[in-house]
Amino acid sequence: MADEKPEQEVTEEDQPKKKSPMLTLAIVAVVMVLEGIGAVGFIMFSGSGAADASANSIEGEEFAEQEKTVEIPMVDGRFQNHTSGNAWSWNFEAVLQVKKKNEEQINAEIERRKAEITEGVALIIRRSAHAHLMEPGRETLHRQVAAYFEQVFGFDPDGEPLIERVIIPRCQGYPPS
Repeated sequence: MADEKPEQEVTEEDQPKKKSPMLTLAIVAVVMVLEGIGAVGFIMFSGSGAADASANSIEGEEFAEQEKTVEIPMVDGRFQNHTSGNAWSWNFEAVLQVKKKNEEQINAEIERRKAEITEGVALIIRRSAHAHLMEPGRETLHRQVAAYFEQVFGFDPDGEPLIERVIIPRCQGYPPS
C-alpha cells in the first residue's frame, strides 16, 4: 500500500474553466447573418433581376397557344336501336377535341349543319349491332363516330384532320320496359 498514491482532492480552482455556450452561439449567428447579406448582395448585383425576365417573351408562344386542344360539345340525346329484336334506348353524348386554331371553323360548321350531324350520329347508333354498343371500350362505336366526324369536318390545309379526338363520355343503354 505504500505504492499507492494518495488521492488528490480536486477543487474547483484546479478544474479548467468552461467557456460560455453563449459565445459560440453569438459567433454562429454572426457568420449566418454575414452569409445572408453576401447572398442577397450577390443576387442584387449580378444583374439577373425579375424585371428583365418579365420583359422577355418566349418565341413561338402564340403558335403553342393555337396548338392547345379545346373540347366542343357535339351531340347529346337519346337514340333507339332495334337490332337486338327489342327497342333499346341509348343515352348518348359525344364531345370533339380540336386544336384551338380550328375551333372557329368547327363551330361554324356545327352551326350550319347541327341537325344533319345529329341525324348522322343517330343513324350510326340505330344501325350498330347490339354487341358493338355493349363493348366495354366501345371501340367500334368510337371508330364509326370518328370516321363520320372526319367526313363532316374534313381536313386542314396541311392534310391533318380538323378533329383531334372524339370523346364519348356517355353511352348508356336502357332495355325496353
